[in-house]
Amino acid sequence: MRMSRSCRWVPVVALALLLPAQAHAFKLLGGHWAVEEGPVEYTVSATGSDNIADDSDTQAIIRSFQTWECVLCSNVQFRYMGDGPNEVATDGKNAMFFLEDATAWQDQTGASLDVTLGVTIHFDLETYSEADIAFNGAGFDWSTDEQITNVDVESVSLHETGHFAGLGHPCTDEAETDCLPDNVAIMAPAWSGGNARTPLDDDTAGLCAVYTTPKTACSGKKRLKEECERDCDCETGLLCVPDGDKRMCSRPCGTGLLACPRGTGCVLGLDGQGDRGLCLRNPEGSTQRMDGASCSRDLECVAGSCRRSGVLNRNVCAHSCNADDQCSPGYRCSDNLCLIPSAGEGVPCPPDTEERPRFLPPGCVCRATGPEALGVWVAVLLMWRRRIRQRS
Repeated sequence: MRMSRSCRWVPVVALALLLPAQAHAFKLLGGHWAVEEGPVEYTVSATGSDNIADDSDTQAIIRSFQTWECVLCSNVQFRYMGDGPNEVATDGKNAMFFLEDATAWQDQTGASLDVTLGVTIHFDLETYSEADIAFNGAGFDWSTDEQITNVDVESVSLHETGHFAGLGHPCTDEAETDCLPDNVAIMAPAWSGGNARTPLDDDTAGLCAVYTTPKTACSGKKRLKEECERDCDCETGLLCVPDGDKRMCSRPCGTGLLACPRGTGCVLGLDGQGDRGLCLRNPEGSTQRMDGASCSRDLECVAGSCRRSGVLNRNVCAHSCNADDQCSPGYRCSDNLCLIPSAGEGVPCPPDTEERPRFLPPGCVCRATGPEALGVWVAVLLMWRRRIRQRS
């Protein structure tokens, strides 16, 4: 289900039973993510399912996102951001979680406790900015093993993340009495317990109707806002820049260049003479600007100070300094202001003999001749389940 702009609960689809295959195709919810602004970020609550002792439930949810990302006729991309909220809320986070309390399940989702396995809730109807997925831990037992001893996390997650991306149930009527079965489309409204860890042709056609630009691979060079270690990890035109205690692929910004993607701001580099910079992530939960961003008053800045830089020939947010070690990782002290040195390259890795800035992981080698390949495992397993269960 999804939430309308007026904040009333509006069902995306009704419940339906499995019926024989019909001669119709995918249905779309009508919305999409702005994938041109980088990967859609999501969290998975570390609390997980009460039935699963390890983190295999989290890994199953991550794999479901990776599986959709590996549909090569679409350009949708996702990024796992770690632990997150454990409730349906308009909190600026795309949260995945299990609800283990019956009252919480019904209050937060409005869905049946005995029939519905999972619910996807969008808070926008067209260009998505936030969505949550709740798994029903109060009404069902869950598992991640190959024998499918309980409700399979990855199978249900693949269906719900399909809704998350913008796919609906493949049904011809509003009441959903005439729908494709789950052996034709994993986006079918009911799961029979069969092999549902891989999208089928109808599903992939639907995804590529929403996100129409194809890609050549789902692994290899890192894309906009994806984690990296060095510039050569990133796609052509992107640079590996500081991102909190990690690094991410980003792009140059400034006069005549593309605007920075959502969630980032343009931080001017000392060698850009006030016209060039890098798109760096804004502080989480803050609308204030980072050191090096143009400003007009102190209140706009995380540093609380909007200062004139002679090198940049403009007012920028900046912390005061007397030496480089008084600045954040990736910045240096110039004219007593902490600013980034270059708008034309990512922050270089230091030699192993030097102290490593805290934003660099161990083992970073800047002179590598190519990126390390990322293995993406798409699980295709034979599954059985006698009892049909409903999905939202």
